[in-house]
Amino acid sequence: MEKVSEPEFSVICRMDKTVARQFVKLVFAKPGRKAWNIILCVITAALLLVGTVAAVVSARYDASDLSPYAMMCLFLGVVYAILIVFRQRITTKATYRGFPQGYRDQDVRYDFDDASFASRTPVSEETVRYHAICEVVESDDLYALFVGKRQAHLLSKAGFLTTGGSPEAFRTFIEEKTGKKIRRVRA
Repeated sequence: MEKVSEPEFSVICRMDKTVARQFVKLVFAKPGRKAWNIILCVITAALLLVGTVAAVVSARYDASDLSPYAMMCLFLGVVYAILIVFRQRITTKATYRGFPQGYRDQDVRYDFDDASFASRTPVSEETVRYHAICEVVESDDLYALFVGKRQAHLLSKAGFLTTGGSPEAFRTFIEEKTGKKIRRVRA
């Protein structure tokens, strides 16, 4: 009978809305997102400014209703402003709904051994080899092990406290196993 070795690291992470929110913050902190935020704010400000000027000119020189151009600019400006304000909340809900059914509101146990790691829930199990990890990102609250552009395994740093080991030791371990430098982001 083959002896099963103990995992080098074990992490327990509850896949709830808090983890989804932390992941969204991490993704919004990725390079390129800042430029997108600035562009969205500039477009919003321009639409609101043009809409307001068109409304004032329309009201001053034409006593009738607002011009369709002014109404369209103001409407789009307000819509973009709402998107800017509520974008993280909307994205968090979409991310949470995007969690696989077996993971949502479940405790996921991640066991890391020498060649791969396994994620286990009461209803599913998945094993991922380290060479399949394309990027590792760390924030203040979690690690994200990306195995594709739109798929990541999320490890809450609080989960290390319940199973031994530390987030700092895990950082060294995962860099060694994947051969990839961990990218640190402020979220």
